[in-house]
Amino acid sequence: DLKSYITFMRSNIIFGFLFLFLKGIQYKILGILWLIGPVVCWYISLEEKKKQELDIDEKQELIDIGKKTWEFFNNNIIKENNYLIPDNYQENRKIKLVENTSSTNIGLELLSIISAFDLGYIEIDTAKELLEKVINIVKILSKWNGHLYNWYNIKTLEPLNPKFVSTVD
Repeated sequence: DLKSYITFMRSNIIFGFLFLFLKGIQYKILGILWLIGPVVCWYISLEEKKKQELDIDEKQELIDIGKKTWEFFNNNIIKENNYLIPDNYQENRKIKLVENTSSTNIGLELLSIISAFDLGYIEIDTAKELLEKVINIVKILSKWNGHLYNWYNIKTLEPLNPKFVSTVD
């Protein structure tokens, strides 16, 4: 309800009033925007979401996409890649798979394993084994202050130059 939005967003109200007392029209406008923020959030949350059921063909298409996506992960989370998923596949290149991965890819790899189990593509023992292998590799990767570097060679496990830690990833 509106009261809960106002309570949760009380900092908006405080900043809104503070901005109203500053000189300059831009501060007054910002103050008003801060003040109406909770009301706007409450109002847009009122929009009733229509649930749309998928038909059989749409469900099957999603299942097929899921299986095909898992197939890529399943084929590439292998010992030769140190259980790290390659960053990308390039169809029209001589070398189809790049030999690097990122911290984002590793996170997606872990999620793909869990999702494959949730969707029934793999058994719990397979999921546990794959998760354990990936996590054990992540433990030995070079890090900066405990943070993964952004890019690693999946064959040598060395961070790629220039070494950096991405706050986004």
